[in-house]
Amino acid sequence: MEDNNSLGSTIRLLRKERHLTQEELAEGICSPVTVSRVETGRQMPTKAVLDGLLSRLGASTYQLCDVYYKNERDSEFARAAKRTRVLLHRGRSDEARELLDSMDESSRERPSYRQLYLMLNASTLITIDGSELGRALDLLDQAIRLTKPTLRLDDFRHTLLSPTEAECIGLMVPTLCYLGRHADASRLGEELIESMDNQDNGTQDWADDKIGCELNLALSLEQEGRYVESLRYIERAHSEALDEGILTYMPVILYAEARVRYREGQRDEALGILRHIAPYMDLTGQHEHAAAVRNWVQENMGVRL
Repeated sequence: MEDNNSLGSTIRLLRKERHLTQEELAEGICSPVTVSRVETGRQMPTKAVLDGLLSRLGASTYQLCDVYYKNERDSEFARAAKRTRVLLHRGRSDEARELLDSMDESSRERPSYRQLYLMLNASTLITIDGSELGRALDLLDQAIRLTKPTLRLDDFRHTLLSPTEAECIGLMVPTLCYLGRHADASRLGEELIESMDNQDNGTQDWADDKIGCELNLALSLEQEGRYVESLRYIERAHSEALDEGILTYMPVILYAEARVRYREGQRDEALGILRHIAPYMDLTGQHEHAAAVRNWVQENMGVRL
């Protein structure tokens, strides 16, 4: 079934490139219903029908295979990128780096591939005590310049950004923060949130990215001592995560809230939140994140969880 779907997707792609309807493609060869069933993977065309469709599409079997191969490479790259994100989310950076090494060559085929690859690569370098934060910042800037070479990072709130571009800029915020450039991080984060608010496209992926950016901005504001503003973005991220059903962010949101509550002097409330977060992270396979929470509590509150 997977092969049939790939074949159908390829025929549909060729048909749309030639601006043909299903009826126009089918005329004199088969019924429009057959074309529809082939495109959706519910029917395998006979050789005669396939030859007729390819002839009308002005494509040879070789060209069909070439398009099919490109589609397969697209799918393979997308699967690898998705797996890398999962590994990073679970704190398994070493495994993510190994997977990224295998994606290096294929990422050079398109700017969009390369942009995503550079962004994911930078993500593996962004840690509080990271020794390669400068390199991470360079990789993120390279990624953005692939598609927005003239973008001014101090004035882009009215610029349309792709999800990957927004994510690249969003990752610059914690990177600057960990480099000690808290004011720069906050200014960049505020500009990014303004841009994302101005072009909200209503998709869950966009909402997911925006929540991540709000949490990054909250972190830099926390480091600046601007706790009221930090909590405002944390509460906004919390509300949006519930509205969109993106509950995977909740442990990170609660961890951010607990840190700020503690810095505001609400120690007991903060500790009550933190006692639940680390075990939950362990249960969901986020062991490195759980360890980071425990280390923070030990270093800042003198408590072992």
